[in-house]
Amino acid sequence: MKTADFLSAKSFSACVDRRRTPRRLAIVFAFGLLCISASAAARYEANRQGAKAKLATMPDEAVRSAQTQLQGIYGEMTQAADRLDPLAEHLRLPTLGWILAGLHQAAGKRAELEQIQWRHQIQKDRLKGVTKYELIMEVNSIVFGDELVDTLKQKLQEFTQFADAERIGAEVVRDRRDAMRLHVVLVDPLELPKAYRQKGKK
Repeated sequence: MKTADFLSAKSFSACVDRRRTPRRLAIVFAFGLLCISASAAARYEANRQGAKAKLATMPDEAVRSAQTQLQGIYGEMTQAADRLDPLAEHLRLPTLGWILAGLHQAAGKRAELEQIQWRHQIQKDRLKGVTKYELIMEVNSIVFGDELVDTLKQKLQEFTQFADAERIGAEVVRDRRDAMRLHVVLVDPLELPKAYRQKGKK
């Protein structure tokens, strides 16, 4: 026989309810504790990720130091560039050093170079509105022999690669047998830097 056989239906139902109540409370308590634990874990993970993201966005000391050094280097480079710009413009000007070094050899052994002058020349055509920049080199030399009198201009032009060459004059050299003094002018178009062109227009 069972306990239920000695109890009325109402008493048996009350007995069963009394047994179920602690179990229900235990289940509710366990569920609440689980929810609280999950909430705490989620909050902890959110705080951890937020701190990690904040730390990632903050540059460390090495990065800040490197940025400061780079800014200093950039400032120094800017100052150096400002100083080098005029020098670069000057170095872009045409030079005749290599020509002067080999001009005597180009003229030949039977020629003596007395004087070499060179200059820049600006020619303005107001009607056409064109400004020409030219490099002019004048060579005074003493030559021996009629052949060199006729060919010196060509030799100098071939060596210098100037566009035009002209023999301006020739005269006999006193007290020197078979010697002539020649004056040769060589002209070549000149590409000046923009800064120097502006100076020439003033």
